[in-house]
Amino acid sequence: MVKDLIRRGSASQYLLRISQTDQTVAGRHFAAGEKVLVHIPSANGVIPERNVGSDAETGCPAASGRRAKDHFSFGSGVHHCPGALLVRLLLGTAIDRLTAIYPEIELLGTDPEIHGTDIIKSPQSLRCRLNRKAGA
Repeated sequence: MVKDLIRRGSASQYLLRISQTDQTVAGRHFAAGEKVLVHIPSANGVIPERNVGSDAETGCPAASGRRAKDHFSFGSGVHHCPGALLVRLLLGTAIDRLTAIYPEIELLGTDPEIHGTDIIKSPQSLRCRLNRKAGA
């Protein structure tokens, strides 16, 4: 559940990378030294309308063979976020505590109110009704 939340709700919207060698990815040629701006929600497969004709499992042509639950929200390789483990731990603990107290959470809308820019986004609010556990 936590991994899927992170995959779908990445705050960073883009990763800037520089191609180290001449290579072709998903039919697109990149020259050595060329800058590449990766749109994380598309790479994570959460914006299907931008991924027409892409890998059916992940929604991302560059991620062929990756499982849909994998994501680039924390970067990758040497650029992997050093705080990723802490974020996963905090989110997991918070969700466990929240669902222990409020086992029935009812969404009152389908889309969260988003705050941010094209580069960084974060949910501002998500309307829901919290039904408290009896005796809590």
